[in-house]
Amino acid sequence: MQKLLRYYVRLFLVLLPLFFFPLSTDAYGAVKGVFLVVGAVIGLGLWTIQVVVEKKVEVKVSPWLWLWVLWGLWSILSWTKLPLGVQSKSWFQGLGLGTMVALAAWSWLFTQVNEKGEGQKQALWLSVGAVVLVVLSLVVFLIPVSRLPLLLPKTNPLITISSLWSLSGTIITELVLFLLLLGWWLITMIKRYQKGESYLVSAVLTAVMGLGVFLDSYRLLKSGVIWLDLGSSWVIAVEAFKQSPLWGVGLGNFTRAFEAFRPTSFNLTPLWAQGEPTGSGLGILHIWTELGIVGLGLMVAALLMVLRGLRKGWRWVLLLVVMLVSLWLPLQLLSMILIVWLGSVLFDRREQRLVLLMGEGGLNILPGIVGLLLVVGLGVVGYKGVEAVRANYYYYQSLLAASKNDGGGVYQWQIKAIGVDPNMPEYRRAYSQTNLALATVLLSQKELNDTDKQKVSVLLQQSVREAKAAVALDGSNAAYWANLAAIYRSIVGVVDGAPDWAMQAYQQAVALDPVNPLVRLDMGGLYYAAGNYDQADRTFEQVVLAKQDLANAWYNWAYSAKQLNKLADAVQRLDQAVALVSPTSGDYDKATKELSAWKAEFDAATKKAQAAAQVTLTPTPTPTRTVESLQSPQPLPTVGKEQKVNVKASDFKPPAITPMATPTLLPTPAPTGAGGP
Repeated sequence: MQKLLRYYVRLFLVLLPLFFFPLSTDAYGAVKGVFLVVGAVIGLGLWTIQVVVEKKVEVKVSPWLWLWVLWGLWSILSWTKLPLGVQSKSWFQGLGLGTMVALAAWSWLFTQVNEKGEGQKQALWLSVGAVVLVVLSLVVFLIPVSRLPLLLPKTNPLITISSLWSLSGTIITELVLFLLLLGWWLITMIKRYQKGESYLVSAVLTAVMGLGVFLDSYRLLKSGVIWLDLGSSWVIAVEAFKQSPLWGVGLGNFTRAFEAFRPTSFNLTPLWAQGEPTGSGLGILHIWTELGIVGLGLMVAALLMVLRGLRKGWRWVLLLVVMLVSLWLPLQLLSMILIVWLGSVLFDRREQRLVLLMGEGGLNILPGIVGLLLVVGLGVVGYKGVEAVRANYYYYQSLLAASKNDGGGVYQWQIKAIGVDPNMPEYRRAYSQTNLALATVLLSQKELNDTDKQKVSVLLQQSVREAKAAVALDGSNAAYWANLAAIYRSIVGVVDGAPDWAMQAYQQAVALDPVNPLVRLDMGGLYYAAGNYDQADRTFEQVVLAKQDLANAWYNWAYSAKQLNKLADAVQRLDQAVALVSPTSGDYDKATKELSAWKAEFDAATKKAQAAAQVTLTPTPTPTRTVESLQSPQPLPTVGKEQKVNVKASDFKPPAITPMATPTLLPTPAPTGAGGP
């Protein structure tokens, strides 16, 4: 059984960097977490069978093993403090609960199978998977840029190959793997050379891994990878520490910290409109943010343990380098498992007896109990993993249906996804939008019969219900409040009270995510639509303070000034909007014509008033023009009697909202250039 377990661990090392599941929204990332968990369950099952069959009473332990056991336990405690929806999302994120507990389980398995010479064999098996990655990296490198992205197959593609594509998940993960194996085989080659032994295999693998490092470094430099900047990462970590120094924001809850604490300067980076990052720009800051001072302390303890082992050989230096590189770059699951594996190989192990005698015959039941508890615990996590993959498969199918304009298919697949994982708020949010889209299609008809009106009523009720469910599952996520607000705004004129409910939801979203300019822009648009131009003007000003190179913010701010008869301000703001729009766009022509008309109106008003002095506008810097879509605020929609549907307003009321003051942004220096949309 011990031999079987050793081969199982080696096979796992081969497959981990290569495993992917194309029928998933995250084919290379989260599915590796599930593979890690399920693999740990199977491995612990094999170890338990070995203990029972061979009546084994000794296990191997090391300081490195106990460190990762503590890591897993602290991860569990941190996870229990999260809202239900965040708990569900955290199960199989790249660094969520399931994967963190699985790291501790694999530390146990690596320790039990490792003996003299086993580390070298495991490195060889791991190199098999790495060689495949090097070949794939070379293939991607040789594909002309003009042919990228490459879709395989072309119809309904399962794999999309871009310049930064990697089967391991990310180029960063792949590069860390190549660096580790390059160092390993270089050290092995030197040792074999010094002993006069054959070093051909080591030399070949050193060359192959060196090629992989070169290719990935070149691809990174050529294409570039953008992650959360150091300044924002540091501010988020420090502010999260101030709020919860011991626990952090919770395992898998980095999004909450990002929304609440990122600085306004983030809006000048290329990431500002590319969605919320799931992790910090630095691995060590990610750990500090999510797991607090205890998680940070455990990682520092790991570094100190490695530093004490440096005198034992060059492979300890390799472990230290891999840890420092991984903690300086965005934290990756594969990098973490490589650190666990290498430490398990290098740290000295000692035998520990597991003895708990029972009965007159003195039957030792402790090994079986330990194995059973481990298998049951990881079995629960593994079951959740399979269910998560199944739900994500259904959700992925709904996205495919959406790409084919199959509304009915989207609707049915999302129902299945929610049925398997009802606590995933993202599925609820998507389902709320699907219901709204289907209702909107029906409402667009010129005449609605009673059956259609009933369908619309049901769809609208389901849309609001699911948006409220997402908020209930993760009420600290501003995106779900913004989604609820957008749905309320869409049913203005259909349901009484919708404008007020939309405003409440927008205010909550802004309070949770004060630096997001787009949420404030939508809220300002709602104020404008309701005729509250003073409040709209103040809100648009906050948008400009949050992102001074956002053309649509200046454009809307100009419109609110126009409604308040502040023509000088309106002209100045519209002029700034024009300066931010590409001269080749249709928006530029539209805004330029409006600016000419407003200037003429302003000049006429000035002459009519026979002002003694002309109003001098404060010059503003002209940033680099960026492509924007200029949209002026729109009035609230009205619906005719033929489109009216029978709905109960009581079914649409928003969830109870904890009053939160809407943060006011302070002025910041104007940017010297556009940060890009």
